[in-house]
Amino acid sequence: MLVALVALAVGIGLGLMAPRVVSEVVGDERTPEAEAPSPTPTGVAEPGSDPETVFAHYFPPYPISIDNLPPDEDYYARGYLSVDGEGGKHQAYGGLLRDRPLGRAPRPGDWKVADMLTEIQQAREAGIDGFTLDLLALSGRTWDIAMDLMTAADLDGDFQIVPMLDTSSVDATPPEVADAVSVLLERPSAHRIDGEPVLASFLAEARSVGWWREVLTLLEGQVGAPVKFIAVFNSPTESTMAAYAAISYGLGSWGYRTAQAAAAAPDLAARAHALGMRWMQAVAVQ
Repeated sequence: MLVALVALAVGIGLGLMAPRVVSEVVGDERTPEAEAPSPTPTGVAEPGSDPETVFAHYFPPYPISIDNLPPDEDYYARGYLSVDGEGGKHQAYGGLLRDRPLGRAPRPGDWKVADMLTEIQQAREAGIDGFTLDLLALSGRTWDIAMDLMTAADLDGDFQIVPMLDTSSVDATPPEVADAVSVLLERPSAHRIDGEPVLASFLAEARSVGWWREVLTLLEGQVGAPVKFIAVFNSPTESTMAAYAAISYGLGSWGYRTAQAAAAAPDLAARAHALGMRWMQAVAVQ
């Protein structure tokens, strides 16, 4: 599931892209309205046509389908959207989710990778060039979903992935992190800047500069190139930004959730630029 949009260029900026309008014509039963070209919303660019590279944040727990069942009886319907789902533990707030990815009929074969290719195509139609991939674990279900997404992006051939180590949930040593993340950074779809793979973080400040430095040093030895690290904070301060600048290509903030908060926020991008850093700022949708 896509939860936020960011944009990277040779520098790192931030952009929110409107979804493309898509029309569908069935058979030869065309109406005059169907003959007319679909309008393209202002601000939507073809992927790769803009100097900035636009990324959407990908959150692995919510792929198109969890169990390959019809949408009215799959786990989203039974467990996440239902008030009584998952044994009733979400009753107090009316169910875990209010919405879900667009459903589809059961698919044969490797439906998980096929679903990832669908999500990539949907993203491309919205002018998105890649995903920042939230790594919630280094094994298990969400890791398997991350690997499927990388496989789909490799098959697509032109879609880029930035692994984003989530320190709110990953509790591992630097060698364990490097062993797992290096597998992703070596994939063809791993985003590169000047030929060097990019690694981002969620809640960078939860690990020390020394911890991250060890991860990056180990990764460089394993992938054979320096790794461009983007330290994305949840609560950036001048002191943490200055400290992490020593090991980073760019800095970032996970973002504000209201227009009022964004308007009142300090100019963190300017502070990052003063440190010689690129800046990545999340845009919260909805």
